[in-house]
Amino acid sequence: MKEPKEEGGSPSHGVFIVVLAYALFSTLWILLSDRAMVLLFRDADTFMQASMVKGWFFVAVTTALLYFLVRRLLHNVEDAHRHKIAALDDRQRTLDLLTAVVESSDDAIFAKDLRGRYMLFNSAAAKALGKTVGEVIGHDDRDVFPLNQANDMMSMGLRVLATGQTETNEIVLDTPSGRRTFMATKGPLRDASQRMIGIIGISRDITERKQDEDRLRLWAEAFSRSGLAAAIAGPLDNTFLSVNAAFAHERGYAPEELAGKPIMAVYPPELVAEVKEKIAALDITGHGAFETEHVGKDGRRFPVLMDVTVLKSDAGKPLLRVAYAVNIAARQAAEREMQARNAELERFNGVATKRELRMIALKREVNAMARELGRPAPYDLSFAEEPGDGKTP
Repeated sequence: MKEPKEEGGSPSHGVFIVVLAYALFSTLWILLSDRAMVLLFRDADTFMQASMVKGWFFVAVTTALLYFLVRRLLHNVEDAHRHKIAALDDRQRTLDLLTAVVESSDDAIFAKDLRGRYMLFNSAAAKALGKTVGEVIGHDDRDVFPLNQANDMMSMGLRVLATGQTETNEIVLDTPSGRRTFMATKGPLRDASQRMIGIIGISRDITERKQDEDRLRLWAEAFSRSGLAAAIAGPLDNTFLSVNAAFAHERGYAPEELAGKPIMAVYPPELVAEVKEKIAALDITGHGAFETEHVGKDGRRFPVLMDVTVLKSDAGKPLLRVAYAVNIAARQAAEREMQARNAELERFNGVATKRELRMIALKREVNAMARELGRPAPYDLSFAEEPGDGKTP
């Protein structure tokens, strides 16, 4: 910031003006008044009296002149002083405001001189490193960070000084809370005359954001590579936001073909109303499964089991639907095959049971005839008789 210019000039300049005015007036008075006295007064007594009057008049006039000039000088000095104080107050208010902004920031804010020594280091920066501001001010990165990390940071600073351009980079630093990732932006620091005097920078801790990004990347990769057909849809317009390869290929599409399409495009027309009702219910419950049919790009239909999870905002508003679609055609075919075999087995069992009952009836008749002839019964049918039924095989 430029120094405020004093109005009315400096005090020394004002003093010079006063002295110059006094000297000029005195010189002119002496030259002109003495010549006038010689011309006007020939008598010695009269000349003496006139000289005394002239002297007192000179004193009175010069006193008034000096009073006026000094008063004007003091007024100018006081006025300039007031302006300077006001300008300094403005500078102080601006500095206090900037200090408050810097200190209230959760980001690390710092400034370095041309030799890389810290001139500014806010509380957030000191807290992140587990140091006090006093431990950092006046030192360079080698006194603050491990050597390899300090060299990287100083190299970035040298590039900024060499090019005069702002740089933004991700840096990893060891801190008391562990290894943290920061997004660091550094640019040239210039004075009021635009002369480069150092580096100004701001760093934001993005460790959690990076971890979230890594987790999202893993989930995205798992979603994309999964052999289980999966799709993500938006509940507002009921369109596909993303589908994985398994979902798309099973329906004869490329993944990008389905993105943006209505989700009802994969359902037979006669099932759309029913599916909409089920989805509306899931938006309330948050999760559910149901069986339905999907139709491929070529018109081929196949049964699916849909497992749908609705992700909601804190206010309970649906944000996304994540659906897994399991092709159950093979399962249904197996169920039909099992049902057919069970029916055949029951039919066979029925035939076998009837035949066995007829054989038992014939054996009973033979046993009865043998008893009539006084012979023992040739067949033991005790297994076929109910206890206490009174029949004798």
